[in-house]
Amino acid sequence: MKQIFKYLKNRFFTSSEKYWENRYKSGDNSGSGSYNEFAEYKASFINEIISKYKIQTVCELGCGDGNNLKYYKGFNKYYGFDVSKTIIDINSKKFDNEKYSFNVLNTLDIPIVDLVMSLDVIYHLVEDDTFNNHMKQLFNSKSKYVIVYSSDFDSKRKFHMRHRKWTNNVSKNFSLIKKTNTPLNGSSANFYLYQNLNL
Repeated sequence: MKQIFKYLKNRFFTSSEKYWENRYKSGDNSGSGSYNEFAEYKASFINEIISKYKIQTVCELGCGDGNNLKYYKGFNKYYGFDVSKTIIDINSKKFDNEKYSFNVLNTLDIPIVDLVMSLDVIYHLVEDDTFNNHMKQLFNSKSKYVIVYSSDFDSKRKFHMRHRKWTNNVSKNFSLIKKTNTPLNGSSANFYLYQNLNL
């Protein structure tokens, strides 16, 4: 039965964008990585960085259902982007406040902010073009800092996941200033903090 289910999932997978749009439209959430101990762990790291580097403005590429966002604090403005229009509409109603702004991610142009984040996103970008655009958005920006939470090794695609050695694609304008190994079981992702050398 499991083999049949795996076959059907792969058979009807067409793109990362459609997968997440259909997932959120069906009422599903962003997954276990955005809840409970995972959400709390990520927030503890991010909030520490926001405080230490006096971050005022934050942009998250792949904001998902916004559950992680409930744990963030210390910033003045947050921009959330996602490929799913359904979840953007839901978040706009959930976080109905001038402090928050949500938009569909369909362009390379993102706001100039203090910090850009990509959390549990890279290994869901199974298409090469989608992955390359994401890296450009992260590291071709004029933002001071970039936080990535992801695995960092290559693997073959399994349904909506494909691990990548993404650190080979980081712009030379950014320098790694901190890396932490996750203490959580069931996760191969780690935190990477980069600083823009031109700012």
